[in-house]
Amino acid sequence: MYAERWGEKASIIGMPTTMDEALQALEAYAPDLVIVDYDDKNINRSEFLNRFVTGKAPMQVMLVSLQESGQVVVYDRRNLTPAQAENWLNNPWSE
Repeated sequence: MYAERWGEKASIIGMPTTMDEALQALEAYAPDLVIVDYDDKNINRSEFLNRFVTGKAPMQVMLVSLQESGQVVVYDRRNLTPAQAENWLNNPWSE
């Protein structure tokens, strides 16, 4: 659906089916967006998110369920200046 929506602007670089493949793809491709099916029993979400949190490159992770409808959770890893971080801590709900 993502590729259909964005056409040539989107590039699907892989669809790993194991945790090792997913981690290798993260290191090899440094994608902007990773979509994770949180119902997939082959993906260890805790390990994946730990790797996401400790990484340096800007990236978003979208957790979705391919089995049922519901909320989509998006984690956004951004580099903030100290001033931006302070502003965010004072009001994390502002743009």
